[in-house]
Amino acid sequence: MHANVLRVGTLSAVLLSSFALAQEMPRGSFLLGPVQSRYQLIEQIQTDPEVSARYERYFRMTHEELVQYFSTLQTSTTEERRTFRVWYTRPNTEVQEVKSLMLRRGEPVFVDRQGTVVLRLKCGNPMVERTVARTYYNTYVASPPMTQVVTTTTTSRPQRFVIAPIGPLVTQNNLTWEDAAATVILAQATQQTPDQVITLRTTDLASTSFMDLAPAVLMSWSGSRPLADVYSLYTSGTPWVDLATQTTLAPTYWNTSLVPTSSWTNTDFTSNMWQSLLFNNLFVPTSEISWFGTQNIPLEQQLVASVIGREFNLPVRDVLAAYNAANGNWATVENNFLATPPVRVYYRTGG
Repeated sequence: MHANVLRVGTLSAVLLSSFALAQEMPRGSFLLGPVQSRYQLIEQIQTDPEVSARYERYFRMTHEELVQYFSTLQTSTTEERRTFRVWYTRPNTEVQEVKSLMLRRGEPVFVDRQGTVVLRLKCGNPMVERTVARTYYNTYVASPPMTQVVTTTTTSRPQRFVIAPIGPLVTQNNLTWEDAAATVILAQATQQTPDQVITLRTTDLASTSFMDLAPAVLMSWSGSRPLADVYSLYTSGTPWVDLATQTTLAPTYWNTSLVPTSSWTNTDFTSNMWQSLLFNNLFVPTSEISWFGTQNIPLEQQLVASVIGREFNLPVRDVLAAYNAANGNWATVENNFLATPPVRVYYRTGG
């Protein structure tokens, strides 16, 4: 059993061009269309049952396990020219086969947190033995999460992604519902608990909301610098984009499309940051995120609805409908769902 291993690197120089996006996929591809990032990879398995089924069949994972596993991947390139084992799918059948391919140095791939090559980027085809993937999943993904998770006896929806009710965060920490939702999302992004995120806000920042502090929380975590110091630089006039560079905050947290940012305002930065966090950490489909914009949904409502949607595995727009029906009372929304738990799993079809 051989695992393909390499050091993790960036892929900004080898991301697919817009021309490549129009090309047909190679024969035997697991994906139906090209992807440039793990966000697009996850979106494709969320929205296309055929693609998800291919990966579920190969890795022998459930859809929910697959989303968890792929959420730990990142883009990289192979470090040397060598032979790799690559698995393919045959058209119109469930048969999957393996071939040995000589791949050039610099081949774009997805790797896990240990540097093991998992997928070939151009086609999404597996390059790792399923037993190696399962061992990694059991060790690094399925271990008890650091964010709050509620144990439930229902079998109608996955338990791993069920976030604990955020109402107690509101009452126990004197937070608004919006700030409580922000701490949950930041906790997911930084692999902490919401309580740990809350303790980051020192006395001198007590009057600053976590929604406003969010970029500084990520940069403090990424750059190992005190939160107060990062936020002070921002309030002194340093733009968020510049601070992200100074603290080496990965673009995956704020600029997943790698678009030019020279004209970005601080508002542009925070808007893109929250979209990245919602997609990557709560698996809110891009269709929902786009819908937020067309419907002019306030950011505060987006965050709370997304967290409650993840809590109960509901489409975010369904949560917002319940919020409007409850006359804008989030406590009523969550309590009603707790009293009569819904069973719909929204990320299976992408909402």
